[in-house]
Amino acid sequence: MTSRLRKPLSAALCLLFAAMRPAAAIDTGRPDVSGFIEQVSSRDSLDKRQLHKLLRAAKSQPAIIDAMNRPAEKAKPWFEYRSIFLTDRRIREGGDFWLAHRQQLDRASVRSGVAPSTLRPSSAWKHSTAAAPAPTA
Repeated sequence: MTSRLRKPLSAALCLLFAAMRPAAAIDTGRPDVSGFIEQVSSRDSLDKRQLHKLLRAAKSQPAIIDAMNRPAEKAKPWFEYRSIFLTDRRIREGGDFWLAHRQQLDRASVRSGVAPSTLRPSSAWKHSTAAAPAPTA
């Protein structure tokens, strides 16, 4: 993870951590909270005092916790999702990607022991192969 993303992500995790507690504010004197602050501070070069202040000011918001615990939608069987994800364009672009990057897929398969048909490009793939972006919807 880039250092540019670490600080915002750590701050977001602090807020999430704060929101998950049922108390009105987080007791930053608790050993688990102190350990979390120490870990985040040293890993991401964040000011411990700022983290303490942020967590002490955090308030529980039950409506947000309830929303997080509810599924976003009803669970659907695969046949209902199929038409959303398996479009002609995605199939065509997937085939194009496969042909354009066959050698890289074969090398990755040998290194990982995973069949080339199972491998999926990641954001790191683009950077390591100077490949075109992975197919999108």
